[in-house]
Amino acid sequence: MLSAKLFEDKLIFVDTEELEYPKTQFLEAIVAPFKQDKLCFLTASEPNNNNFMLAARNLQNMRVKTPGVFNVPDLLKHDYIFVTKQGLIDLENVLEARHANYFRNKKVATESSIQRAQSKVIDKYERDIIKPILEADTLENYDDSVPLVLQSDSLKSYVDDLHQLQRDNSKSSDDKQE
Repeated sequence: MLSAKLFEDKLIFVDTEELEYPKTQFLEAIVAPFKQDKLCFLTASEPNNNNFMLAARNLQNMRVKTPGVFNVPDLLKHDYIFVTKQGLIDLENVLEARHANYFRNKKVATESSIQRAQSKVIDKYERDIIKPILEADTLENYDDSVPLVLQSDSLKSYVDDLHQLQRDNSKSSDDKQE
């Protein structure tokens, strides 16, 4: 929203909001070109003097906000946003603190927490067998000319049982034919 106001030339940067006297007529003369528009002044969190605040409270079309209470509806309601130099610095600090607080409270996953969770999930087979193979530059005792044979104890017993059944079936079919 701030970038939209900047693009429309409705975001105006001011060096400071200080006034010599707390008189509404002085401030009214300064903002006279914006008489029909709704104005919002974003000042520092701790204003240097109260003269500006005292003068601004009597103007109907002007609101003075600090970075802690400045939000999106203020951008939408007002035609022009005046931002002081210190107000912009304070707004950046508030936004950074809100961003850091978001990650602290919402338990958003960080890189280190993702790695910790993944290290807990990796099973022993993957850690001891698969990962070293994938990370190795060359495989030991591997020859492309030899056919690859994959067997485990359970697979070997299954294949042996299958061969035994086939032999038994072939013997019984031979006996029937005779």
